[in-house]
Order: sequence, then C-alpha cells, then structure tokens
Amino acid sequence: MTFYLILPNVLRDYPYSSYFAPKWNIYRKAVDLNEDRIQVAEDYLRSVNAAKSRQMYSQKTPAKYVIGIITVQRFSYDRNTPQPKYLTQVVARLHNLIAKSSSQSDYQLFVCNVDSQGSRHDEAIHLSNYVRMVSKNENGNSRNNWNTNRWEREKLDYIYCLEQAWLYDSKYVLLLQDDGLPHFNFIEVLEYLVSDHLENRIQGGDMRPNLEKWAWLKLTFPENLAGFTRNWRFVLEWICISLILASVNTLLALCCYRYTLISLSFFYIIFIVSFCFYLNFTWAIGRPMFVNFGYENKHSYSLKPATSCCLPAVLYPSKNVRDILNYLENVRCNNDLPIDFVLPNYAEKSGLKEYLASPNLFTHIGMFSSLRQRNDPRTAWAYLREI
Repeated sequence: MTFYLILPNVLRDYPYSSYFAPKWNIYRKAVDLNEDRIQVAEDYLRSVNAAKSRQMYSQKTPAKYVIGIITVQRFSYDRNTPQPKYLTQVVARLHNLIAKSSSQSDYQLFVCNVDSQGSRHDEAIHLSNYVRMVSKNENGNSRNNWNTNRWEREKLDYIYCLEQAWLYDSKYVLLLQDDGLPHFNFIEVLEYLVSDHLENRIQGGDMRPNLEKWAWLKLTFPENLAGFTRNWRFVLEWICISLILASVNTLLALCCYRYTLISLSFFYIIFIVSFCFYLNFTWAIGRPMFVNFGYENKHSYSLKPATSCCLPAVLYPSKNVRDILNYLENVRCNNDLPIDFVLPNYAEKSGLKEYLASPNLFTHIGMFSSLRQRNDPRTAWAYLREI
C-alpha cells in the first residue's frame, strides 16, 4: 500500500523522488520559476540607489569576505523563451542579503566578466551600475587561445577571477558561478560555519581556536547528483537513516508489547523488516529531502568531506589562494581532467582538508548551460526548486 498507493500520490510532484511524474509540463514550470525570480530581482534593483551602491562596491576596500561572481553571456537558445538573466538574480539576491546584514561592512562584491566578447555582455555591463565589474576580455581580445579546449578555457577564466578576488586582500575569497543562487539564510549560516566550525571548534566542552588546515569549503553540491548511491559516504547516510527509523519502529513495538509474553526474536524480526522497509522508503523519497530537512536553522548545518564535484560556490582562505593559482597554472585541463578534479589533487598534495557544507547554501539554477551552449529540456526537472 505504501509503495503502490500512498507514495506515488504524495511524491508525484517531488523532482528527486522515484515517483516523480507530474501532470504539468516540467520544462515550462522551470522556465516560469526562473521568470518569477527575474521579476523579483529586477524589482529589487529598481529600488536600489545605483550611485550609492556603485560607490560602496567600487573600491578594493579590505573586508573579511570578498565575493566574486564569474560570468559569461547566457542565452535561452529558444526564441519563445526570454533570456535567463541568472547573473541579475544572483547579484540582486547577494546585494539584498548584504544590505540587510548587520555585518555589511564585512563584505565586498564584484562581477568578473570572462566572456570572450566582454563589451557585449550587456547584462553584466548593466549590473556594473550597482557593483564593481572587472573584464578579462573587455575589447574582445581574448587572451585564451581558441584552439584550446573548453575545459582549459574554463580553468583560465577561473584563475583570472580568483586572482582578482585575491587582490582585495580579504581574509576569505568566495568565488561563485553566475548560476549559483544563494539561499536567504546564506550570510547567517556562512558566518556560523566559519566562526564555529572553521576558525574555532568545540574541544573538551570549550570553544577553542581550530588549528586544522583546510583548502576550501564548498557551499553547494548539485541535488540532481546527490542520490544515496553517489558515493560511499552517501550510502552510509542511507543505511544510518534507515537504521535510526527501524530502531524507532522497534522501540515503539517494545513499548506497545512490553507486558506481553512475546519472545525477543519477534522484535528482532520487526527490526529487520523495518530496516528493509525504510531502505526502500528513503530510496523512494530521495536523499535531497533528508539532507535539506531543517535547513532554515543554522545549527542544522555541518561540515562534511568534500567531493570533487563541483564549483558553483567555493570559499577559500586567502592565504591559500596564491599557491592554488600557481598549481592551476601548471596543469592543463581537458575532458578527462576538468578543474573540478584538478583542485582535489592540489589539496591532497598539500595535505589540506576539503569541506562541503550540508545542507546546501546555494542552488544551481543554470538550466541554460554556458559551457555546452545548449539547453536540454530533459534536464529541466533538476531546476524546479522554489528558492
């Protein structure tokens, strides 16, 4: 009954479940959600004093965090669909969150335009009225050799923007891709993770300085790749969740039958059956629902070992950036060795830890890919989260 009647109806509209089969058009829904976010972003920017904002972000003023947004032109590749304006959404959201924060002076924000025809990136140029913009190829004279593969070009762009952020001389560098949209609690959670998990840590019941060396903190992992069988750590989570739920089930049975003469083996059977049931139950629901449970409370966030994928939002300690840049400059990327895989090699050779914030602090909204220069409507289900 659970798997053939209840779950198929309850989870029909949930993208990461095994029963996802909505009656509405998935692609159209994803486009509509994006258009709604664009409207909210543009309404906010119209309410901002552009001159005052530009002055605030025009200088390389030292701050605790500098946030750089890597951007290229993006197109919908569909004449019936408006331009996606991911950069507008990201800049507006970050600008709004920083403006409302009590630690506003701790942040600097800039746009890093790496489009091959930088002066034609109209969206970035418009947003330069609000925040500082740097351009790698301002007059279309790209320093990249266009015989170079796209993975190497992506690395060169990343190096340029990481270096531009490093020049701010901040304590931390946060480098974003222009389709990584921060959640509304981003600043609160970021400051909590840095203060209570990275700079300091509870040891022996007291909060003490953390002497552990770390390379970076990834702030998001693609939910469409976050299934329970993605890696052994996710498998372990799956087993642990199922064991906890099965234990609760067995304890309830013990409470209900504690005054009866039922043998202990009966409860062992209940536990085993419950465990098998919850393995299937959690698989059907999907890992993202469990990971995101309680995401609005900063204390529900934790640090986990990072995986090689991906780079939509990464926080670097500035003291590591120069070494990272030197390492990247001496490695050539290709289809088998994208920058996502190069960076973990650096961390391993340097003996530095890599962390991933869980749940996510950003959501990937880039249904219209800048790297592949196309849109695949079949992947639209991964862009249905309302944020």
